[in-house]
Amino acid sequence: MKKRITIIAIGEKMAEGYKKDISNFFEDTIEVEASSIDKIEHDKKIETDLILISANSIFRLVKPYALVDCEIITINKTLSKKGFEKIKDLPEGTNALLVNIGPYTAAETILLLYNIARKDIELYPYYPGIKEYPKFDLAITPGEKEIVPKNVKNIIDIGNRVTDVSTILSIITNLKLDKEKYKKKIFEYYNETVPSNYAISNIVTENLKLENQIDILFENLNEGIITYDQNGVIIDNNSSVGRLINADTHDLTGKKIMDMFPIKTGELLLSHSIERVLRINDNDIIVTIVPAKNVGLNNGGIIILKKFSDVERKMHEHRKTVIGKGHKTKYTLNDIIGSSPEIKKCKQTAIRMAKSESAVLITGESGTGKELFAHVIHDNSNRKYNQFVAVNCSSFPENLLESELFGYEDGAFTGSKKGGKPGLFEIAHGGSLFLDEIGEMPMHLQNRLLRVLQEHEVMRIGGDNVIHVDVRIITATNTNIEDKIKQGSFRKDLYYRLNVLPLHIPPLRERKGDVLEILDYYKKKFKGKFVLSDEVKDLFENYIWEGNVRQLKNYIEYFANLDKLVIKIEDIPGTIVKNVIAAMNNNEVILDNEQTGSSDEDIYSLILKILYEFHKQKKKIGRKQMSIELEKYNIYKSEQEVRNYFILLEHNNYVSIGSGRGGTQITKDGIEKLNKTTKL
Repeated sequence: MKKRITIIAIGEKMAEGYKKDISNFFEDTIEVEASSIDKIEHDKKIETDLILISANSIFRLVKPYALVDCEIITINKTLSKKGFEKIKDLPEGTNALLVNIGPYTAAETILLLYNIARKDIELYPYYPGIKEYPKFDLAITPGEKEIVPKNVKNIIDIGNRVTDVSTILSIITNLKLDKEKYKKKIFEYYNETVPSNYAISNIVTENLKLENQIDILFENLNEGIITYDQNGVIIDNNSSVGRLINADTHDLTGKKIMDMFPIKTGELLLSHSIERVLRINDNDIIVTIVPAKNVGLNNGGIIILKKFSDVERKMHEHRKTVIGKGHKTKYTLNDIIGSSPEIKKCKQTAIRMAKSESAVLITGESGTGKELFAHVIHDNSNRKYNQFVAVNCSSFPENLLESELFGYEDGAFTGSKKGGKPGLFEIAHGGSLFLDEIGEMPMHLQNRLLRVLQEHEVMRIGGDNVIHVDVRIITATNTNIEDKIKQGSFRKDLYYRLNVLPLHIPPLRERKGDVLEILDYYKKKFKGKFVLSDEVKDLFENYIWEGNVRQLKNYIEYFANLDKLVIKIEDIPGTIVKNVIAAMNNNEVILDNEQTGSSDEDIYSLILKILYEFHKQKKKIGRKQMSIELEKYNIYKSEQEVRNYFILLEHNNYVSIGSGRGGTQITKDGIEKLNKTTKL
């Protein structure tokens, strides 16, 4: 079912103009309806997925007729490139009337023209009913030539204002349309229009060769814009203002700046731009005030709002460039393979922990994937766009680990880098620091780490300046830290600070259902062409993987390099087969003359005897038939148990297991073995 957009404007002609823009862009992929504000049916709601309005001033008139969950977006306007071409070559200092149907639309168009880089011409509003206006020979109008004063000799019609690319992007976002599908069209549209945000125009122009241009556009359309008149009364604002200050700002039009924001009257009257960080509704906002004199008008101006944390993030990107190390996550949730209830629970817990700022301690045996979970926690947190710095506490000598973590000043010690070096805490500022094998951290460094957790401050080696750091700590260990506390090698208070959010990763033996899924994943990763025989699959599912996923991964890489189509028992290193059988039977069984008698040994001998009887009849025997034959001797074994006996016998070359339903038969070595243990 197609998505539907409803456009509501002050006039029908304006509404139809916006409809044309949007319909031409989206073609028949969405339905577009248009109406003037006076044509709204007052007895029913507007059945649509998204409402676009031509100005904030009509929001209150439209809101009562919108469905509860229907978003209302104000259309951002701009000019076509053709219209802009008509005024771009006007001489600097040109005086002209800006002719439009009303005072607000005239002021809005003037600000638009200044915003798209014609700040060097003097524009004065003209609209029907205005009593006094300058008598100029030139008038500029967006498609309203019929209302231009008769005394004006020269008229430049820049054409109707068109929908800005930012509104196109907002439609795609709100309707959850596929950005990739429209990427080409967005840039075609961009090339036909003049972006209303000149800063965005510069950014896109400088980055035309980047593959992530759409992301750049979306990211840089986040500033809040407020226009105001000479009395400090708000003329208009975009929808980003409300999002930035966490408030409903559709009703700002007509209200005074000073009543709505902690801005002084004098700051609006300055002849130069100023920038301040203000606290608005518990949000830190960077406020830039651009008085109208600074853009060629005689009154009013523009206020630009930016989220302080967004600017901090951009500064963090700069910090990464300066430092020269792009520490970032390498793994996502998709890299943690498995569908067992145990691993699903771990994934869900990790995602919940990601939303917190508290310290995480990940425990688990070696090879279970603790580092993967650390990456996932950062990647799903509010810090995901900042640095993820990982360090293994056992891989550095004690003195080097300290300098890595805390950094050092110039000349701090012999061999230190000239100019000093920032530590990993500084590099991770705003992001996450992952300390693997935390249980191996020396005691004196534990003391320093505890101070960082308590005070959020570090001091470089050889320095006396305290550096504030905002870092989330994620740690991991394969040891029992509580035992280390009892031994006096780990601080109890530090343990409690690190163990706010504990996450235990189960060993592979506790989630055997994941073994084959992990096997398939790494087989594709290593481009393996092999398949495992049923016997090998059984072995792998029953093996106690002491090295966990890492050990399994190594076997898969080994198989991928064997260049064999089918991996059979004989292709597996010997120790794994013995260990698997021992695990399956809780008793290591090796057919040896020296081995003491056991029920298992008797069963192996009996199986060989039965196979020999069938061999004499030139027959093979399957698992089901062998189970039936054993029952004749009052031995009850399932087909799976029979298979396990067959596997070990084949590994010792006493039997040959056929593929599929080919059955099993005794070999020459098997007959010789049977001849030694029993009298044939």
